[in-house]
Amino acid sequence: LATPSPRARARDARARAVRDDAPARWRCPACLRRGARERLRSERDANCIDGGDEKRGAATYRCANGHALDASASGYVNLFVGKRVRGDSRAQLRARRRFLVEGGHFGALSEAVADAVLGRAADARDGDAELGLAVELRSGGDAASTTATSPRAKRMARKREARSEARAANPNAANPNAASAKVKAKPLRVVDFGCGEGYYSSVVLERARARDDVELELAALDASKDAADLCAAAIGRFARVAVADATRDLPLDDDSVDVAMSVFAPRSPTELARVLRKGGRAVVASPDDDHMVELRDAFRDDDKITVLGVEPNKSTRVDEAFLAAGFDVVFRRAIRDVVPLPADAVADLVFMGPSGFHNPESAIRDAVGDAPRVVTTSFNVVVYALLR
Repeated sequence: LATPSPRARARDARARAVRDDAPARWRCPACLRRGARERLRSERDANCIDGGDEKRGAATYRCANGHALDASASGYVNLFVGKRVRGDSRAQLRARRRFLVEGGHFGALSEAVADAVLGRAADARDGDAELGLAVELRSGGDAASTTATSPRAKRMARKREARSEARAANPNAANPNAASAKVKAKPLRVVDFGCGEGYYSSVVLERARARDDVELELAALDASKDAADLCAAAIGRFARVAVADATRDLPLDDDSVDVAMSVFAPRSPTELARVLRKGGRAVVASPDDDHMVELRDAFRDDDKITVLGVEPNKSTRVDEAFLAAGFDVVFRRAIRDVVPLPADAVADLVFMGPSGFHNPESAIRDAVGDAPRVVTTSFNVVVYALLR
């Protein structure tokens, strides 16, 4: 993460103090198994904070019924309820980190996700807390692929455009002291469902810390202990991280989340509707039909490895599931590129996704060989607003 400004460091110190004193937003898994809903409170070691800088220290979470859970050395807490599901292996997570962080790939996707998540803070500031959406389009962005799809969202987009034009024409009209006025930050509660090693959460965190108008409260969860461990090691100083199933029995209070992130992860629209506040957002990123099409074609008849494709009409079925749960589509953006990749990056791309569950890493690297390849990367970023 980039070095924060003095203002950002002061804000982080306040957030850590509140986080240690206030009840955690996690629910007790032992109580959930018994049909009760009790929140967990963090009891962090008093030696954890020294001179304003938080050091790693043991933390225990307790509920009102006396159940206690110890956080891991990296900082995550295990809140899993019910039958264990298969999560990404540490080898897959390391491949993903090499591809995303060291290789710098999927940058346009991570920026689009961060824009959509943090746009919720701009909505609240501009008074469009119910269905507005503010998204920054950087120079070079494809405006034609960024759309508001419902009639109400289109009306709100037109109003925002008119306000933006008015502010650009006379930035001090609404506030004569605008040059010296400070924007009051509002807490924005964001949860990354299926966080993996924490890459997309870290991008959102970095972007939020660079702004003075966002007070971010970030949490992340994944079904994989290895994923939670890596995520907590990366961003655990500024976020709560847990092991939990993102598809059912979410360990969160009702109406407690402003924005839900789901990037290439399974999810339950019904559970997201429960934990999101009215007007809350679900930011969902998923591969499009032609994602990695060259690799699927190249290894279609290969008897050594299997490169999985995208289910036909997947985006339509995802839309239908969210609409049935009480959401509306307010924003959709397609991100597509054709990029040359070295052989190691191609192997990481195949192994870090669902194909990694079906093929050993060594078999993938042997099949890919040493030659670079040209690969299509294609995604949809969709924002769903909760209408209830």
